[in-house]
Amino acid sequence: MVVTCENRKVKNMKILRIAMTLALLISVGCSTSGPPKPPIEIPLAVHRAGEVISTDMRIDRARHYELRLYFYYYGKESFQNKDQDRVVALVGRYAKKKDGSYREPGIPVTLEYKITGADIAGNKLEKEKKVISMGSFLHGYKGFNGAVGGFYGREVDEVLLYPGTYHITVKTLEDNPDLTGTPATFVITWDPRFRLMDESIPNQPNQIYY
Repeated sequence: MVVTCENRKVKNMKILRIAMTLALLISVGCSTSGPPKPPIEIPLAVHRAGEVISTDMRIDRARHYELRLYFYYYGKESFQNKDQDRVVALVGRYAKKKDGSYREPGIPVTLEYKITGADIAGNKLEKEKKVISMGSFLHGYKGFNGAVGGFYGREVDEVLLYPGTYHITVKTLEDNPDLTGTPATFVITWDPRFRLMDESIPNQPNQIYY
């Protein structure tokens, strides 16, 4: 059989079309790979009652996941940064009294969250809880939406989740007008200092860790 240049051209075009099709299928598969995994951060208007956010999330590793609030300030971290001082006064600090209450609690933020879903063994979870968040325990140097600045973090709650798919809804329950103009986010993350939970017990039911 005689192979002409035209035949080679047609064959090469077919290979190119196949390669482009495969690349497209791979890119589509990557873009629709399912719900996001923690860490997840969602803006939340904590100054108004009735604000609601929600997201699906995929859990790949069994561990205690932390629910947090981050409050952002603008400008570089400095003793002369007035916006940083303003946010600290609103959020409070970590120091506590002997009875466990905060010395500088800041403005309390009352939230209600609900987590539903199931782990890969079919154990279902439905948890609803009201939480009053005060004080701060974390100072970070990441600005809001890429701006120069930093944030102070508050603890909201902690939940033990096993691999599976879940949905979380968060709602603000009270007005906090003093927090108007302070960017805030609700965060689902984990503390890398703590070990992973034992995933070899798939029938252990999901539970909230207090």
